[in-house]
Amino acid sequence: AIKKEVLKPLVHTEVMYRRPMYKTISLFGKTVSDAQVDIINKYAGKIEEINVDLGSNVNKDDILIIQELHDLDAELLKAQARYREADATASKTDTEYNADYYKYKADYELAQINFERYKKLHEMGAVSKLEYDKIKQVMVNAQAAYESLADQKLYDGVPASLYAKEQVAQRRYQEFVLLRNKKSDMVLKAPRSGIISYRNAEVGAMVPANTKVLTVTDTSGIYIDCPLSETDVAAIHMGMDVTVSIESLAQTYAGVITYVSPAMDPTTKTYMVRITLTQPDGSLRGGMFAQSGVDVLQ
Repeated sequence: AIKKEVLKPLVHTEVMYRRPMYKTISLFGKTVSDAQVDIINKYAGKIEEINVDLGSNVNKDDILIIQELHDLDAELLKAQARYREADATASKTDTEYNADYYKYKADYELAQINFERYKKLHEMGAVSKLEYDKIKQVMVNAQAAYESLADQKLYDGVPASLYAKEQVAQRRYQEFVLLRNKKSDMVLKAPRSGIISYRNAEVGAMVPANTKVLTVTDTSGIYIDCPLSETDVAAIHMGMDVTVSIESLAQTYAGVITYVSPAMDPTTKTYMVRITLTQPDGSLRGGMFAQSGVDVLQ
């Protein structure tokens, strides 16, 4: 008898177990202030007044430091006086020019009429050549006086004699404005609201130009930059709501992802993701360790 072979079907088995459908992408970083602005003096000078210290809260345009202004005030008064004098001279020259122009023009026109009349009388033999020559000379003199004003070279439509005076007044005004701006620059003001986080200034100290004397840190906005791998960044997009934990404060804050880097950092081989806190408070400072997470579907 022939023994029949029993064929057994091939069966694949797999163990089933519970696992979440979502995975959590962890985000780690440090808090960064919205802005940090260094206060740098433009001109060298002695510090006369300081109105802030480390940790002081300031508002935009608050006066922080005043440099010594006594000598500058004196220079400013002199410059203002020179400008007013030059401006008055230019105005006087303008008035005189206009008055002379119309006077010399009228004199010349009258002299022309008299000359034409005497010319006819001389041709008729009614007046002597001497009288005729005198009237002719009067006309020539009046013409020269008139043309000396009327035929002046123009600069931007202004006669040369007036232009020269106006240019002097303009230069004096520019000198005055430069000194006025210098005085304004020697009164250092807060460029924005924030906290004084750096101070390198004392009353009475001479400070060279371009010295960083203060830093204003604006903590009204706080964000966290988190590096992320290529594998995880694809699941992150702007507008995602997140909860951020600040370990040092033992507090959590609401945040939103406001930026996802479009390119990998060639040094770290990661992408940058920025979280902006929606309601930061006064206890937050720059440099605090922060962590968050985003649940995404696997």
